[in-house]
Amino acid sequence: MSLTSHSAGYGLIVGPGGTEEEHDTETCQHCNSVWVTRSTNGDRVTHSGGKCMVCMQPICPKCIGQGCIPLEKRLDMLELENKLKIERQFDILESRNRIC
Repeated sequence: MSLTSHSAGYGLIVGPGGTEEEHDTETCQHCNSVWVTRSTNGDRVTHSGGKCMVCMQPICPKCIGQGCIPLEKRLDMLELENKLKIERQFDILESRNRIC
């Protein structure tokens, strides 16, 4: 059973001897990492993360203060960057073939 009813995710770790640890989790909307926000294990360090004031979505501690680049936008940028690299490589190969 989840520790809170408003949790975005839930993790259950079953250790040696059947010991169980329950964790509420969040997923960062900027980098897609998952972090523990609350745990039944008092030894586990938890962090509440933050909320991006641009997209109003939960973000992990690592992304706090890094600007708003949601994962979907980041993936679109990477896709465009890779497409441009491939086009440049193709243009270089084409120009070499014209010289020969």
